[in-house]
Amino acid sequence: MALSGYCRHGHCIGIVGYRKEAVCESDDASDVCGAAGISDPIVEPVRTSRRWDARYKTRWTFRPIASILVETLPKGLGMEMTGTFQTAETGWVDLRLSHLRQRDRDAEEVLLESIRTEGIKQPLVVVLPRPNNCLLLDGFKRYRCARRLSIHVVPILAVEGDERDGLLALLRHSRDKGLTELEHGAVVDRLHTSHGMSVSQIAVQLGCSPAWVSLRLGMVNEMSALVRRKVLSGQFPPRAYLYGVRPFTRVEGVHEKDVDRFVTAVSGRDLSTRELFLLTHAYFEGSRGVKTRIEQGDVQQVLEALKSKAVPDGGCGVQAVLDDVRSIASPA
Repeated sequence: MALSGYCRHGHCIGIVGYRKEAVCESDDASDVCGAAGISDPIVEPVRTSRRWDARYKTRWTFRPIASILVETLPKGLGMEMTGTFQTAETGWVDLRLSHLRQRDRDAEEVLLESIRTEGIKQPLVVVLPRPNNCLLLDGFKRYRCARRLSIHVVPILAVEGDERDGLLALLRHSRDKGLTELEHGAVVDRLHTSHGMSVSQIAVQLGCSPAWVSLRLGMVNEMSALVRRKVLSGQFPPRAYLYGVRPFTRVEGVHEKDVDRFVTAVSGRDLSTRELFLLTHAYFEGSRGVKTRIEQGDVQQVLEALKSKAVPDGGCGVQAVLDDVRSIASPA
């Protein structure tokens, strides 16, 4: 979608996919845009959103580092947050909260191609704790793609307040979509541990029940630091943890170190969710020999043996495992 505004000469300007280039819909586009201080203007006119024109018409003054005050992003552009639309250098972006967000490498590759051809369509959501410092809240994939494509200036939506205010705003506008349950939990945990907010205080700020907050906080707190890092970094699928590994954490005799060893052994191997369910049951319900082989890195050999229903070292109820996997695991 191309947003539109007006240059200082009164001509209609379209910003293509939130890139820094702008289009002036006039015959002398180059002269007008150059006079307005827009770098690398695109001369061809673009089709702009008339709905945006009618409801959000604003006179913008363009500068190399543009600062555009907007009231609310229109529906369909992501989170509806109040803030300032600007551009910022990628070197100003602070990634200290990246560990709260889940990484999806496949989705990132798709996004990379989209940005390569169409530019960044949605701004990165940030708070500005100090000049030339943008604490990133949402848009980590867009940021990484920009760096890979050598894009040095990115669009941002600056939310008012500090880190605490920004995290609360992120949760308010992504409770129903945008963040996964684990990401919700990670953000809630950050508010609880780093900003000293109680469960009831977070619930009041979000306008939700304390049970909603407690459920997500508990989900994250029962994970070790290692498991949380593996899951959120994309090395271990969250579904495989929530519905495969997590039930075993409540079984007597299964210790946190056992879960850490298993997750470490199978992470980053591009295994499907179905395969991880199978290995999970083999590790926690199988013989000591199977467990040892998985820990030693013989994951593919054990997996092949499980699939052929011929598990070495005593077996582990393969058919029961397969039946269980079929009932709870969806195809990867």
